Amino acid sequence: FRRVLFRSDSVSLVRNGADFQPQISTTTFGQGNGGSISVTVHNSSGSGTLSIDNGDIDADNLSPFDGVSAGQIAVNADVVRVLDGGLIQSVAYQGTAGPATEVTIAATKSLSLVGSDPVYGPSAISTSTLGSGPAGNVFLSSPQIIVADGASIDSFTAGAGHGGNIQIGRTTQVPLDTQDLALEGGGKIAVSTVGPGAGDAGSVAVNVGRLTLDQGGRIVASTIMGSDGAGWSISVNASESATLSGSDPNNPQQAARIEASTNG
Repeated sequence: FRRVLFRSDSVSLVRNGADFQPQISTTTFGQGNGGSISVTVHNSSGSGTLSIDNGDIDADNLSPFDGVSAGQIAVNADVVRVLDGGLIQSVAYQGTAGPATEVTIAATKSLSLVGSDPVYGPSAISTSTLGSGPAGNVFLSSPQIIVADGASIDSFTAGAGHGGNIQIGRTTQVPLDTQDLALEGGGKIAVSTVGPGAGDAGSVAVNVGRLTLDQGGRIVASTIMGSDGAGWSISVNASESATLSGSDPNNPQQAARIEASTNG
């Protein structure tokens, strides 16, 4: 299984009242790695847009064989919008021995994650493991990133595998600077380890010009429900400014914060 490749000046995955989410997906069940997913959306005016409106880009590992990995997800676009329960995710399911995959997103203009769906949950860019292999790492960069109205960028482990790391800003994988990162209305970046026997959570590294956490926006690393794993670390470098203010209007006890915690 090699790869799924999209190249266009506009790509939309829109549920629009259908029974199921529209998907671009790859899955491995056997001894070979899953196929990679590559989505490239650019045009001459710099407005090539990937819009995932309650749709899903998904690379999954359901193989019980050691060393078998889900395929990588790579998105390169001018504008990326993940809306109303839209997902970009990789999961290594229970019973798997290999890893979930790396998720890399570079948006030359803007990246936004906004809102949720009552059935499919929050809009998210996510990696996770329920097995013994690690979750994939997440690399994101765009001049402007907004995560709002309950949306999230996250990685968690509920299995023996290590959770994935999340890096926002210029990296070797995404050589693009992030000037503004805003987490608003309960939007969050989160790494966590969940439940007994779970491995360590990943780490969060944020390297931006301006960081705004408003109305309950937060960056968290947490150990939840009696996990045996550690919460690991959060690193934030905001070269111009960092502002934290206000609580989530839908949950007034949820204040804007950067926090490492153990809950259970």
